[in-house]
Amino acid sequence: MLSQAFGDSFEDAMKFYRTNTDKKEAVDRAQFKYKCCGSADWSDWEKVGWISLEYVDAKDNAVHQSVHNHIISLF
Repeated sequence: MLSQAFGDSFEDAMKFYRTNTDKKEAVDRAQFKYKCCGSADWSDWEKVGWISLEYVDAKDNAVHQSVHNHIISLF
């Protein structure tokens, strides 16, 4: 039960990774400390918009395709 509660909380924090510095830093610290990626595994990151668009060229075809495939969120 505790692991499920932690996982849900971690997933919630991941949703704000791109827009909330405090949550980003908390997620980063937890991943470094526990040598993990995501809540369950790396594929959790495909469910959230974690890349800030200031770091990618939205006109690039590969970026556009990733956005289309919901790997990067524009919300």
